[in-house]
Amino acid sequence: MYDNYFYELKKTCKLKGFSIKESSRTGKNKEFPVYKVVLNPRNKPTICISTGSHGTEKSGPLAVLKFIKEYIPNKEDPRIVILPLINPEGLFNNKRKNHRDIDLNRHFFDDPKPREIRNIINSIKKENISLFISLHEDDEKKGVYLYNYSKNNKIAKKIVKFFSKITKICRDKKIYRDKASNGIISNPLHDGSFDEWVYHHSVKTAICIEIPDKALKFNQRIKIVLKLIKFIIGLKLGK
Repeated sequence: MYDNYFYELKKTCKLKGFSIKESSRTGKNKEFPVYKVVLNPRNKPTICISTGSHGTEKSGPLAVLKFIKEYIPNKEDPRIVILPLINPEGLFNNKRKNHRDIDLNRHFFDDPKPREIRNIINSIKKENISLFISLHEDDEKKGVYLYNYSKNNKIAKKIVKFFSKITKICRDKKIYRDKASNGIISNPLHDGSFDEWVYHHSVKTAICIEIPDKALKFNQRIKIVLKLIKFIIGLKLGK
């Protein structure tokens, strides 16, 4: 199913004139490329969308590929930086972690950092990101919920409102270790995640979005994430 993922990604970007660059390589023999796609390079502000850090969470990478295939640039759209699959070996091997048993979403505050983490950071450190979104799946909860790293919940509330029209929201008052309210975890406890790291390095708002994978079929998850990406791009940041 995923053997031609990179082929389709590169082919689509070439056909549509989108910028795609190999930012690093990973895997035991560095056989897996890690790409960065940039859309609307001259526009502002910049939204960054990251997915595929856990190889068993598959709807994000597929939804991103579908989005790139369908996307028609609009002069009003923001600059969009996409990290479509930051743990390709995990996805290809159907494992959460990579071959070195590293969970890529738990080691961004390590000192020293694993080389995989350093490569991811280097790929975005000059991007001047206004909004960072990471896409994940949860195999226990039955509704969508968000981890919100920001001084306010304005954007997070808009995203939850959007989701509430198309799927179920997790309304638990406590989600794992964190207190939650109406599907939003504000000021999450430290977990070493990508979202947490970018927020503490000058990104005003970073949001991790968790889609339930057992409550929704695979194709349903792809459709929901695709709609989400289009919604996020339409947000008027700063308003």
